[in-house]
Amino acid sequence: CKLTARDPEQNAEWRLCMSRLSLAQKNLEEAADLYNQVLTDASFRNAKFTFGDSSARAAVKAEQLFHDLLSRKDGPEVYKRYEDQSVALLNKARSNKDKTGLDQVVEGYPNSQAAVAAATDLANAARDARDYPAQLKALHWLDPHVAGDKKAAVTADTAMAYFQLAKPHYNAAMQIGRASCRE
Repeated sequence: CKLTARDPEQNAEWRLCMSRLSLAQKNLEEAADLYNQVLTDASFRNAKFTFGDSSARAAVKAEQLFHDLLSRKDGPEVYKRYEDQSVALLNKARSNKDKTGLDQVVEGYPNSQAAVAAATDLANAARDARDYPAQLKALHWLDPHVAGDKKAAVTADTAMAYFQLAKPHYNAAMQIGRASCRE
């Protein structure tokens, strides 16, 4: 099946379907490798994946399945290899001041702590460059991936970025402020 997959959509679907078989056989390493293949290949990551009555980018499903794998007993041990890879990629991107490398960490390893650090770096660099749409993109990615004080800082930065847009989005900034007060 793997060899007959003709396009990225079929390749991503094959990997995500095979991961279910791997999980049924209690082979977490193989399932993790299949998720990682989808997340680290841009064409697979952006391919459409249909599941049930809905469809989304394959990366969305792979990230969700990887997150589910992490909640299993041996999940964190299996994921350690990918966490180490993401840290190495993050360090390389930071030393080269490479925004594309930081993007690769965020997109390829979304369940890692390195992805949170890379998205934070991207948001800060965009703010410093006054590129508020890019800052908002990074902050919107960060929001569901952080908690506590970090989430409060992301919420405040998001509201401020909306105020800084060329045509300020006051309503969006106010809604974010109200929502954060409720939390």
